[in-house]
Amino acid sequence: LVDMVAEGVDVALRSGIIRTDGLIARRLWSERYGLVASPAYLEARGRPKAVDKLARHNCIVGFGESWQPALSFPLHSGGQVPVHSHFACQDPFTQLVAAVDGMGIAWLPIDMTKAYVESGQLERILPHDIGFDKPTSLVFPDREFLPSPVRAFIDFTVQFFADGPY
Repeated sequence: LVDMVAEGVDVALRSGIIRTDGLIARRLWSERYGLVASPAYLEARGRPKAVDKLARHNCIVGFGESWQPALSFPLHSGGQVPVHSHFACQDPFTQLVAAVDGMGIAWLPIDMTKAYVESGQLERILPHDIGFDKPTSLVFPDREFLPSPVRAFIDFTVQFFADGPY
């Protein structure tokens, strides 16, 4: 993450909860996330029946705000469950391929994995326990007057994603 004010960045696209003071966030969409794994992985390693069983599994994770692997998954009830990972990657499409290939349990957008679940290439894991609605927003410094090209870009982008990212 860059310091947008100090580095003179006009607008950025950020995923997740915005915790930086002095920025305005304009939500573009929100995606529900859940856990998936391939049937082959689940046959070999077992199907976790409770969140505390995830610690025994290989999990495919992204990176947190500190650019360290995010070694926990969010609970619907609040809080996090710690996980173990052999594979960390920021790109969700690469995580999807890794899950389909049987590398572990991945936390991915439900809309992204829907066709794979329907075709039987992936199965949902612990859908009532693990999940999160992750927003994607345009962020820009809190200024009294935005330059007109920045305002035009923001307005265009909000309209372009009015129906979601897919």
